[in-house]
Amino acid sequence: MAKGAEDLGSADEKKELEEQAKAMGGFLGFAKEALGAGIKEVRLTNRLTDSPCCLVGDEHGVSPQMEALMKRMGQEVPPTQRILELNPRHPLVQKLTSLHGKAPEDQLKAHVETLRDQAAIAEGGTVTDTAGFAKRVQALLLGAMG
Repeated sequence: MAKGAEDLGSADEKKELEEQAKAMGGFLGFAKEALGAGIKEVRLTNRLTDSPCCLVGDEHGVSPQMEALMKRMGQEVPPTQRILELNPRHPLVQKLTSLHGKAPEDQLKAHVETLRDQAAIAEGGTVTDTAGFAKRVQALLLGAMG
């Protein structure tokens, strides 16, 4: 899991990212609200190339691997919140942003939750609501098949 330090990049790249964040602000706020307490922040990043999103931790937060180790040792794990970083150049993020305000909120919320869950799986973590994740993936597959 990456830490939530500022993205590396040129001044022009940072300025472009800030402009994109302003343009996508409504969707980013919706995504944060839809994901609730487990996500500290939803923001854009320039660190991703092929992936639509990733989960990062606070600069001084506990990694998922450390959480798992602490649980196995019977230690209390402090509550942690991840940061969901979105790739504004990815077609999936662009499509979700364009659906904000047009698609039913519950449908868009399900898509955002699925994105978060796939980011958790990609980092080697676990999905909190596996039954909900499976149901959302099945709905996506049915929708894709017509």
